Amino acid sequence: MITLTRAELKTKLGIGDTVHIAKNNASVDGVITDATLHVKGEGGFVSPVSLDEMESIDIDAKAAEVRMKTLSGFAGRKIGLANKAKFNLFELYKDEFEILKSEVPELDRIFSLKHMRDIPRLSDETHAKLTAVVSRVFNNGMISKPAYNAAMGLFDFAAKDYAPLIARYAPSINDEGFSEHLPLALFYYEMGDDVQCFFWLDQYYINLFSQDLRQPATPPDAEDPLWWFYLRMACSYSAYEHIPGMIDSMSECMKDNPVFALESLAFLFALDGEKNKASILLAGENDTPGNIFSLCRVFCTQLRSYPDNYYHRYERCLIEIVRKDLYAQYASNEEITGFVYEYVPYKSYGNILGFDMLRYFFHENECADRTLRNIKDCICNFKAVDEEELAVVLFKRNADSKGTYVAVNIV
Repeated sequence: MITLTRAELKTKLGIGDTVHIAKNNASVDGVITDATLHVKGEGGFVSPVSLDEMESIDIDAKAAEVRMKTLSGFAGRKIGLANKAKFNLFELYKDEFEILKSEVPELDRIFSLKHMRDIPRLSDETHAKLTAVVSRVFNNGMISKPAYNAAMGLFDFAAKDYAPLIARYAPSINDEGFSEHLPLALFYYEMGDDVQCFFWLDQYYINLFSQDLRQPATPPDAEDPLWWFYLRMACSYSAYEHIPGMIDSMSECMKDNPVFALESLAFLFALDGEKNKASILLAGENDTPGNIFSLCRVFCTQLRSYPDNYYHRYERCLIEIVRKDLYAQYASNEEITGFVYEYVPYKSYGNILGFDMLRYFFHENECADRTLRNIKDCICNFKAVDEEELAVVLFKRNADSKGTYVAVNIV
């Protein structure tokens, strides 16, 4: 047996652990039976025990070590899957891209690359040639509109011209369907914009797990790298708001695979340092489907969201652009309107989400004095994100050799 301090309780206590609890100059031996630390003692009685009332807790060291190794192995496997997420746009439209390859054989080299970012930069002449072929094939009814947008966006991406890429998707992102959300997420991932990549992945899975499932779709499974990548990003941004609704939907559309919901929640708790809760969830994998989903619903209420970080400000800005139809496409020499969603005072830089739905890095030296004061007033305060005034700015853009956009002359 080993004695735990209160700081160690969250990481080392779990269901099934044998415990010896000292309380009010008396003691009881028992077994942890659930997340609220009800202790089953001698004689079979069950009594709730508050952590604040405990003087010490002893647990079986060997059992705790085995459980932690099991949990570490589980979390490691899922992180490994998340790292394998290739975001393969070519695989998403495989059959239709085969039609395009039959029309333009040199596309075979492009479509066989592991990442879109590996595509050599296209010259204006090559870009015009490829887009003309794709337009002809689409107009002849040989490929769908989503595949057309994906191919055209792919060539825009290879030409490092992101504005028209996003413009292809902007008119359809308010539609009830979600066929465009996943490729849009993939493009943002390749552009290095993980925040907006996560936003559109979130929208994709929200719609995928909607109760009516408006469009035929295949739910993810335990070996789907994209799902575990999504959960890892949800943890990094503390963006759990939509997870309970997805778990509810899984109980309807994935009745034959309740362990998937169980493992998804356990993965989130493991990433968030709540190892005892992750262990309790995994220990229930052999229970009945109804009990598993009931357990998941209880644990969903214990996910710790922090809705005042910069992701939630980004989300608020993006929703403002999408829902109010503020999207605009700008020429390279035009002044752009956008929202500042992040400002780091001690590093003197931040990020802007333009109304063209592209991210712009900025340094405070590029801001007019009055504009910088307004940015600080809007963001560097003690208000909740939902109560903040959005910081609207006007700026010009520059692009570096990698195609990354930088905001200058900010007013």
